[in-house]
Amino acid sequence: MGRGLEIFFVERGLALASDHAERLAAGRRRRRIDAVPEPLRPAAEAFNTFLLHSRERARRAGTLPRGS
Repeated sequence: MGRGLEIFFVERGLALASDHAERLAAGRRRRRIDAVPEPLRPAAEAFNTFLLHSRERARRAGTLPRGS
């Protein structure tokens, strides 16, 4: 019910959207990277950064991210 109320108020400009979902996603990404063996971790972090930048660029352009 809380999510529904948030959507209602945000759509009407009565509240700012929370970043709860983004914080959860960041935590999931961090746990996945931490699970990668140490020698491969820098590559995993670089790939994660690449994917996030690609997603943001596609969102700004109004397109879908490129498939990898």
